[in-house]
Amino acid sequence: MLQANIVHAEFFNGKRPESLEELFAEAKDRMKDRAPIKTRVRFFDESGLVTAFVLEAEVLQRKRWANSAKLKRARGLRRKWLIWQGNRMSNRHLQIIYGAAAVASEQLAIAVKLGRKVAIEDDYRGPLRLVRPEELHELVESCRKAYHAWIWVFAPNKLLADKNQTLGQIYLDS
Repeated sequence: MLQANIVHAEFFNGKRPESLEELFAEAKDRMKDRAPIKTRVRFFDESGLVTAFVLEAEVLQRKRWANSAKLKRARGLRRKWLIWQGNRMSNRHLQIIYGAAAVASEQLAIAVKLGRKVAIEDDYRGPLRLVRPEELHELVESCRKAYHAWIWVFAPNKLLADKNQTLGQIYLDS
């Protein structure tokens, strides 16, 4: 049987900040209250949906970079066309990034419902551990309420493995 890819997602807790000041204030409050800034989870992508989102985002990112390189040399109508094309690709890329966060949280909820293994990191860069049954509901709700996520997709491996082969990743700057 073919093993599924592994999704490693870092969901950002709290509300979407409107400014850097708001972001820093939120982080400061969370650190003071010892509340986590991010919820880090790892689970198997049995449906392949998260993997598809991540790989599509990477393809689109490469196309955007190629478009930017062409734009530097273009003039006139071609330049306007490349700008229009770049704007379309950027908008689609953002849709994929934000959509991937929602898909990842839903796939996590499905994995929990089906009783699949889910791992979390307790502390920043701490070791991964399997989630205890009494933590599952709070974990799923925390991830569903997150305003953004960074997502990595790893090749099939053990869920708690320290070394993984990265197949793709999504983060806001990607």
